[in-house]
Amino acid sequence: WLNAYWLWRGLRNDGVYQMHAAWSGFLLRVALANGLMLLALVYLNEPVSYWFELDVWARIWAVSELIVVGVVVYFGSLVLTGLKLKEMLRHRQSDAETSRTNEEGE
Repeated sequence: WLNAYWLWRGLRNDGVYQMHAAWSGFLLRVALANGLMLLALVYLNEPVSYWFELDVWARIWAVSELIVVGVVVYFGSLVLTGLKLKEMLRHRQSDAETSRTNEEGE
């Protein structure tokens, strides 16, 4: 955390990092999605003794179920709060094309 903070502070002070106005809404949505996923996984998780009683394949199956639930809750809550995943992917692709064009121009 400390290294991340130092990096952020240095980039901000140098003017490289500038927060976009829409990021606050995005960060709020991501924080909510993380919180809901945490609640779901804590609620569905079994005590440690349960995990020790399972054989290997049953553990793999149980962990797989938790992963699927986590993914569904996380992305489901992002979509329900209004985040458009297709739009994010489109911006990411256009950013990659822009950086590729800039590299070719140099």
